[in-house]
Amino acid sequence: MRTNQYGQALPVGIAALLFATVITLTLFNTSQLTSEKMRLTNTADAAVYSGLVWEARALNFQAYMNRAMVANQVSIAQLVSILSWMEAFELTARNISLYTSWVPGINASTKTIHGAIERVNQGIVLFSRATVFGLDKLITGLGLAQTAVHEATKITSQEVIRKVISKNDPRYELSLIGIGELGYHALETWDDFTEKYDSNQQLLRKAAVVEESLDEFSADRSWDMGILDAGIFKVTMKRQGETRLLHKETKTEDIFGRTTDESIEWEWKAKDNLSFYEHHRSIGDWVRDDEWDVNELPLGWGSAFVSTTRNDFDACDEEKGIFRYFFNRCNQWTENRLAETVSDYELEGSRGQKYKQISNGYSGIQSYRELADISEENKFPTLSLSLEVKIDKNKVRTTENIDGIGSPKNGDVPNTGFGPSMFYQEDDFAVNEMAAVSSGEVYFKRPTMRDDGKTEYASLFNPYWDVRLANPWKARLRSWGIRGIGEFFSGGSGSI
Repeated sequence: MRTNQYGQALPVGIAALLFATVITLTLFNTSQLTSEKMRLTNTADAAVYSGLVWEARALNFQAYMNRAMVANQVSIAQLVSILSWMEAFELTARNISLYTSWVPGINASTKTIHGAIERVNQGIVLFSRATVFGLDKLITGLGLAQTAVHEATKITSQEVIRKVISKNDPRYELSLIGIGELGYHALETWDDFTEKYDSNQQLLRKAAVVEESLDEFSADRSWDMGILDAGIFKVTMKRQGETRLLHKETKTEDIFGRTTDESIEWEWKAKDNLSFYEHHRSIGDWVRDDEWDVNELPLGWGSAFVSTTRNDFDACDEEKGIFRYFFNRCNQWTENRLAETVSDYELEGSRGQKYKQISNGYSGIQSYRELADISEENKFPTLSLSLEVKIDKNKVRTTENIDGIGSPKNGDVPNTGFGPSMFYQEDDFAVNEMAAVSSGEVYFKRPTMRDDGKTEYASLFNPYWDVRLANPWKARLRSWGIRGIGEFFSGGSGSI
């Protein structure tokens, strides 16, 4: 027998529905806060990383500029080397023509060859003068580009950071703490990380890099070979050639003996020569195994230079005129001492004025940018940046800020308890604002191992600067400390 049952299910259902609605709205608020926090953190990470990427590119650009300046200095050295080598080639042809002037038929050929080489050499001189002037001005431009990029990065990196934040979410912005950190980074951290090197000691450091970068032809183009070996008599030929970067430090003093100015004069100088050697020993020397008696016969020689003084300050003044030929006591570079002596003597005259000095527009080793601290204790410096990104409370999409879901903007709840604001919940989590802190750093690391197995330390001569995010715990502590002090004196509420 079926009986009808009656009860009060409707009030219980309504209560359950209300409870479920409140739970749903609470979960919605929680999920919104969690999601917003994640997006805010990702935005802060992206902003820090993007700003530091721009700065890493600026450091790599400066490294490329340093390398370009070094390469152009090497190019000037190559031009000096080629001109010296061609000068030796021309004078060798001239001397062969003189030595064979008594031989019918051959004399005409050697004179023709010498004339052709001389004309080619004159063309190379004109080309070298214009090219050295252009390369020198290019080096000056590269140094100016370094300075321009360094200064522009202060502004550009900040614009990149703000744009990244805005593109991720227009509601996000840097907090006051983040603005302060970004300003300090641009005016102090970035500026103090590198500096302009223009002192004598700093320029000599760059000169050492230039010398180490010389190509084989410029650094050493020497060789020797045997021509005849008859036991107690033999003939050899030795060709010597090299190019050096020379410098001379100068000081200006006042009447009290105090230094008022220091500078360095620079000079690229090349020497080339070719000599025959006659080696002989008497039978007694051969039996006793005594040393060989050696006589040098210079065949050709050449020299070239370019300097900031327009003079060859490496020239020897100890001996003058023909006396140097017999009593030379000057500093010599090569083993072909007699050929080099004759070269110095001959090229001091009108021929030297015509050929040796390549250009009047050479400025030497110029200023450049490098890490401010290159000490042994700072082998791998990092350039750090921390930022705090925030969103205001009224921009977080919780039930408190969404119209029609219990927002207080819809008015007060009626006495009956039912109305458009009946599900209003005050969002106690988003107190004033929500903030996220991120940190990153620019670091130096060679992507591959060096061939010699050595470790390469950080510098602005190689473009191996990269970016990575870092643990922001220090920045968080700093932010919390600043906010705690601010809240204590203002009596306001903080952020999460």
